[in-house]
Amino acid sequence: MTATETPTLMVFAISHYCEKARWALDRLGIAYKVRTLPAGVHVAVLRRAGALRSTVPALVLSDGTVVQGSSEIIDWAEAEAAAGRGNGTALTPLARGVDGAAIERRIGEVAATNVRRWYYSDALFEAPGQVRSLFMRDLQGPERVLMRLGWPALRRLMIVGLKLDHAGGRAAHRVLDAELDWLDGLLAGGETFSDPASGALTRLDITAAALIAPLVLPVHHPVYGDMPRTKQVAADLDAWAERPIVRWCHEIYANARHTDQFSAAA
Repeated sequence: MTATETPTLMVFAISHYCEKARWALDRLGIAYKVRTLPAGVHVAVLRRAGALRSTVPALVLSDGTVVQGSSEIIDWAEAEAAAGRGNGTALTPLARGVDGAAIERRIGEVAATNVRRWYYSDALFEAPGQVRSLFMRDLQGPERVLMRLGWPALRRLMIVGLKLDHAGGRAAHRVLDAELDWLDGLLAGGETFSDPASGALTRLDITAAALIAPLVLPVHHPVYGDMPRTKQVAADLDAWAERPIVRWCHEIYANARHTDQFSAAA
């Protein structure tokens, strides 16, 4: 792939789904440019790019094709790597008999969606300015001003659209407890996730680590390493801190994520 063919990955800096896509692209050595979008305005930007949905991550290829969704982007990246358009790295296959697609889907549809509801149900009420700062991260010039001016309306839309309140946040917390139990069990089985020290990752390693990272705040995460904590968020993180899957996530980020290159902003 030549420089003129380098695709553009459209993201929110705060998004754990975007981190999943970025990590896979970085791990496989697929060149890309990053464009961080202002939330709300992103819908129009994605529409102009030809995206069919209003969600990020979205990878815009040189021929105008848009690959949308973190799992779909990993599918594309794996195909590129297999065709020799990467750094020669491949994601390690899972043990035979493991239904990786089903596990990836559950992490994305259950754990990750409840991570979002858990966090915003507290932070958007208790620390909206801190959340705004995360949404403004990596935005440039006028887009930073636009995000600042549009924040009150965006915050209201998120609260209404995601049905956020304290009770919902506690319900999401209970779901996350159960999902972390499940992930702890998968980790204990030894056939699903890699040894963090080995450096050979599966796509489930990237999926699980990236999508639960807001529950871990690993220091080598490109955004969450310095993420502010509200009182409730801090208490929940402390309660989860000694879980095997949480410790594993810290180790994966320490031993693998920081060695992968982050592509520059477009």
